[in-house]
Amino acid sequence: MRVPPISPSPRAPAPRPRPTLPIPDSRLPTPDSRFPIPDSRFDNG
Repeated sequence: MRVPPISPSPRAPAPRPRPTLPIPDSRLPTPDSRFPIPDSRFDNG
């Protein structure tokens, strides 16, 4: 009796990229993306 491999299931490919992953702040139009947290104090004055 031969059973198909359960691990490499064709219906469940390798861990695909989840849309819920935290994207880098550089992609967000937020001021924090342009000015890191330590440098944010310079933005205030």
